[in-house]
Amino acid sequence: MPGSQSAATDPASVPDGIPVAIHTADPITRAGVIELLRAVPCAALVDRVAPGVVVLIAVGDADEGVLVGVDGLVPGAVPVVLATGRVRPGLRTAAARRGVAVAGGAGADFDDLARELREIIERGPVPPAAGSGRLAPREAAVLRLLAEGLSTAEVAVRLAYSERTVKNIVYDLTVRLDVRNRTHAVALAIREGLI
Repeated sequence: MPGSQSAATDPASVPDGIPVAIHTADPITRAGVIELLRAVPCAALVDRVAPGVVVLIAVGDADEGVLVGVDGLVPGAVPVVLATGRVRPGLRTAAARRGVAVAGGAGADFDDLARELREIIERGPVPPAAGSGRLAPREAAVLRLLAEGLSTAEVAVRLAYSERTVKNIVYDLTVRLDVRNRTHAVALAIREGLI
């Protein structure tokens, strides 16, 4: 990622919170991301990538090419969050394959993005997609509620997630499980004993 900028605290000096290192292409974006993370109380800004540090990469417009830069920027085991204003087709699928969480996209306002980042940072790293063998606890919770007949909005309320986050979880599941839609995902999860 050209011209990356990162936040300004040493991980060893962070008293509590989940350490997050920010990488942006310019100082204006960096300042905006720092302001955004002030609304995410679980995040503690640090200045370098290390084990246990979440890397937050902020770009205005993202496609699959951004992920190539991510591969070169951070070591494989580091949890990565890509925050973007525009999500191009194929990005979420390619990101899920690499274990990269994507936050933002068209229509996301400041509060939506802050809530989404908080949820992603609190839940920790996303394992790269690898078939239907296991579900993350949040994925299983969403599928269980969908199996009970709840709508996306009702699932969001029940789990204290944003509706956008629930939709992203369902989308990521349909891609990873290679199913047609959420109903198919629920049916597969029940049939394989995953929920």
